Amino acid sequence: MHAPPSSRLSPAGLAFLLTFWIALAVFAAIPARAGDVLSPAELPAWLAATPDALIVDVRTPEEYARGHLEGSVNIPIDSFEDRLDEIPVDRPVLIHCRMGVRAERAYGIVKEKKPEAVRVHMVRGPLEEFLR
Repeated sequence: MHAPPSSRLSPAGLAFLLTFWIALAVFAAIPARAGDVLSPAELPAWLAATPDALIVDVRTPEEYARGHLEGSVNIPIDSFEDRLDEIPVDRPVLIHCRMGVRAERAYGIVKEKKPEAVRVHMVRGPLEEFLR
C-alpha cells in the first residue's frame, strides 16, 4: 500500500510561490507618484491651470457616451496599450475613469512603456458629478 501524496509544499515549492507573489506585487503595476494623483476636488483647478492638457477617458465607449469631461478623448483601457502612440510626450496628460482603478492601470502602462511622457497625471476617486 502506498502512502497518499503529501499536500504540503516542499521548501523549493514554497520558495517559488513566495518569490512569485513578491514579484507580482512589485511588478504588477507601477504605483502613481503622489504629485501625479489628483482628487476629484482638485480637478477643476487643475483643468483651469492646465488648458493644454490632453484629457484621456479610459472607460468603455458606452460609459463615455453617457457623459464625459468636455474635450476628453476616449481610449478604453482594453485598447489602451495598442493606442499608446496617441499619448503625447510634449504636453500634460490627465487620465481618468469613473473611480480611478482603470486610470491607475493606464497610468502604469504609460510610465512603463512610454517613460518620456513625464507630465502624466491621473484622477483617483468618484467623478460622477463631472461626467456630463
